[in-house]
Amino acid sequence: MKLKENEISKTIEMKARLKELKERDRLREEKDMQYTERVRALKQQKLDLEQSLLEKQSVLSSLDDELMKPSYYKHTSNTHREKTTEKQVHMPFMLKPNVQKFSEPAQFQFQEWKIEEESMFISNIYHKEILRQAIRNAIGGKPRKILTTLKPTATTEEILKTLESNF
Repeated sequence: MKLKENEISKTIEMKARLKELKERDRLREEKDMQYTERVRALKQQKLDLEQSLLEKQSVLSSLDDELMKPSYYKHTSNTHREKTTEKQVHMPFMLKPNVQKFSEPAQFQFQEWKIEEESMFISNIYHKEILRQAIRNAIGGKPRKILTTLKPTATTEEILKTLESNF
C-alpha cells in the first residue's frame, strides 16, 4: 500500500512539475512574442519617421528653390538674402544607407549592384562619406580583396571604377 502511495505521490509531483514547466514555456513564448511585436513596431516607427523626415526635407528643399528664384526678390529691397541662399549647400541626411551585399563577381550581378549604388550616390540623399563606407562594408569575398589595392580615402567613384574594371 505504501509503495502505491509513493508511486502516486511521485506521479502527482511529476505532473505538477510538468505543469509548471509548461506554464513557464507558455510565459516565455508569450514574452518572446511581445518582444518580437515591440521590435517590429519600433522598426516600423523608425521607417515612418525616416519617411517623414525625407518628405520634410523635400518640402524644405523645394521652398529653398523657390526662395532662390529671382522673381521672389524683385519686390524686396533686401538683396543680401539672395547672396546667402546661393551660398547654402543642400546637405543630405545622416542616415545609414541600406546597401546590398556584393561578394559574387558575376558580371550580371555586379551591373545590377552598381546601378543601385550609383542611383543612391546621384540622389544625394546620403552623405558621400557615409555612402562610401556603407559600400565598402557591403563588399565581401573576392571583390573585397580588390579594395585593399585602393587607398583608404578612395572616393565612391574610384571604388566603383576599380570594381567595374575588374568585373
